Amino acid sequence: ALQWNPPTPDKQNGVIVSYTINVMTDDQVQRMVVQSNATQQTISNLIPYTTYTYSISASTRIGQGPSLPYVVTTSETTPTRPPLNISHTTPNPGTLILTWSPPDPSYRNGVVRGYL
Repeated sequence: ALQWNPPTPDKQNGVIVSYTINVMTDDQVQRMVVQSNATQQTISNLIPYTTYTYSISASTRIGQGPSLPYVVTTSETTPTRPPLNISHTTPNPGTLILTWSPPDPSYRNGVVRGYL
């Protein structure tokens, strides 16, 4: 969950009516507006091992205030797809050679460190 503190009274420039949260990746922007008494928001459906930039700004009835960007990378998890191009050869009796390619990058969910 994202958590924040309201601006100090000397920086509010009026009564806070809402907060705007922007969560961005390289190709996506998710914007949500939460009530003025909120100081945290759960962001769901994040993709594993993805870098997100988020910002939170307070708004009065006149408009939206400034925000600072923060960058966070979600945790790794196991791949959601198997390796690709699996093949084998048997160059001689008693020997089996397996070859494969890593899963598609969008399904790796982190750094592939080995295969079982």
